[in-house]
Amino acid sequence: MSRSCGRPNPIHKKFSLQPRRRSGRRSSRQWIRRTSVNTRCDWRLAPSLSVLPPVAQGESLAPKARILAIDDQAYFRNLIEGLLSDEGYQVQTTAHGPGMRELIERDGPFDLVLLDWVTPISEGLDLVSELREHWPEQEVIVLSGAGEIRRVVASMQQGAADYLLKPIDRESLLGSIAATLARREQRLGQARPVDENQACADRLSLLERALPLHGLSSAEDVGRSLLELLCSEARASEGELWLRESGEGGWRRSSARGPAAARLAPEGGPASVQALREDLEQGRTLLRKADENQEAVLFVPCMRDGELLAIARLAGAEGEGGPAFATGCIEACEKVSEIGALAIFKALQLAELRRQSFKDDVTGLPGRAFIEQVAQTELQKASRYGRALSYLAVVLDGLPERLPQGALQQIVHAMTRTLRTTDVLASENARRFWLLVTDTLPFGSVVLKRRLAQRLREVLEARSLEGSVAIGLSCYPADGDSVEALTQLASERADFERTSVARELGIHAGSPLAEIQARLLERARPMPPDFVAGAAELVIGELSCHGRDQSLLLLAPGAERSAFLEPLQALGEIETATEVFLACNGDTLPNGPRITPLALPPEVSLDTTWIVRFGEAPPYALVAGPPDAEGRRPVYHSSDPVLVEHVMFRLREEVGFGMGS
Repeated sequence: MSRSCGRPNPIHKKFSLQPRRRSGRRSSRQWIRRTSVNTRCDWRLAPSLSVLPPVAQGESLAPKARILAIDDQAYFRNLIEGLLSDEGYQVQTTAHGPGMRELIERDGPFDLVLLDWVTPISEGLDLVSELREHWPEQEVIVLSGAGEIRRVVASMQQGAADYLLKPIDRESLLGSIAATLARREQRLGQARPVDENQACADRLSLLERALPLHGLSSAEDVGRSLLELLCSEARASEGELWLRESGEGGWRRSSARGPAAARLAPEGGPASVQALREDLEQGRTLLRKADENQEAVLFVPCMRDGELLAIARLAGAEGEGGPAFATGCIEACEKVSEIGALAIFKALQLAELRRQSFKDDVTGLPGRAFIEQVAQTELQKASRYGRALSYLAVVLDGLPERLPQGALQQIVHAMTRTLRTTDVLASENARRFWLLVTDTLPFGSVVLKRRLAQRLREVLEARSLEGSVAIGLSCYPADGDSVEALTQLASERADFERTSVARELGIHAGSPLAEIQARLLERARPMPPDFVAGAAELVIGELSCHGRDQSLLLLAPGAERSAFLEPLQALGEIETATEVFLACNGDTLPNGPRITPLALPPEVSLDTTWIVRFGEAPPYALVAGPPDAEGRRPVYHSSDPVLVEHVMFRLREEVGFGMGS
């Protein structure tokens, strides 16, 4: 036994210095030699006890641990590899040098490194320090042929778990490895809950930020909020989110943020999506460089049940002292996209359920498909029982693309409170509505139409919205006997109302009769003296041809009394569904069809002649002013249904006759 400083070993009697002889024929060089460290002395020791606590028999030694043996001697590497492989360990071996570091970089980190000591001492210490500093999760056991206590202490101070002297005994090596791995497992087990708790806290925080997505009912709203959250997690100043269209599978831009919001959305979907389609449909998050300025662009797919529902394109990210779109930011975006995909999926499911229940997603009203089915059923009833039915198309024209909050709800409320419980209101979109009115005569439907238009105009005025209201009306059986015919005619009449001469002349529901008369006469043309008489004879004569038409005919002869009274007298007492109103000013009523006398308001000149026919018969309005010196009269006449309706209803309000008995 060697001595240090020329003194005897002070713990010579405590440790057994006699080697344990192995069975079989072995030389003394193969006896066990291990080094234990006593930091209070500076002696070279060769005790028979290990410095590591023993592992209890039967305790798990992690037999599948990955071990790297580093030694310059090939035979020793082979010996270690065979010995440890037999025990179930996964073993790799290498020599010192650059290959060692490359191996650790490529296949590491390992659970344990068996490191052969290299000389000089400084290089050995540097190697131990490097292994522990760069790969702290790796435990290191130093193997050396020299047992100087200063080497042992130095290596342990640098982080080595144990120090074994060559030649190595099998049981001692396995015991040291088992004890080191057990201690490593205990250390990692204590640190793991802290890491797991932090990971759980981070995920919980992310879930709390993403939770509001599931409170939104439309895919558009989910997409808008999801993009804001993704930009926040990625620290991106620009982003756009695309939703997959149903049917053909196209894309529409749901929302945009930053510079992307100022650019027009390209047709067909986000740029470069075709080239990235395969990766995106596999759910892979892609980091790419844009061709224009080499700016990093992150594509985040939103997948649900293997289906790509949305794509987020993020740009303008600024890293905090590192690269843009750091790994942590990308991972957070991937987790957010999972939550967002579920929210989009739920919103799409809700929209589909509403569609199947014929509910419009924006207005909350039944959709067009629903009202057409109801109309089909009501038409069959009307045909069987001889009932009336009306179909209305309500068009809001010139409104801004984005209505103020609550405006659409006010519009819908204004319509619903105007209707009866038996009427059916549906929406095609936020600008076009459909109305089915049952068991109501055409005149009653016209009254409803005008009342509805007035209330809608009041809402637009109250909300300071620039826009107009156009309502087209078609009636069964006069205008058609199928849903398709009634729908088409109502839509055409709504479109015509927007181009009517009444709108051109500024005539509306609130225009007084005197104002209407003045504006029409401004457009009048001088006609021969017999023109008005001929028009009156023609219109009155058609009563016998359209006897079943439910219409109103207002006659104010003015200076043409005889031209009006004689045709009425000639008709005799015919039966007609047209109600005739005659401004006779005290004259004796002729013997003819049932006539209701009335008096024109004082604001209307008695020399002015009016002929107004409105209802199921072809619309017609004529106004003629006093004759000039040559006997010619200024005449304006039109078959514009909107103008005729305004004139007839204004006469009704100012004169006070009934409508639609």
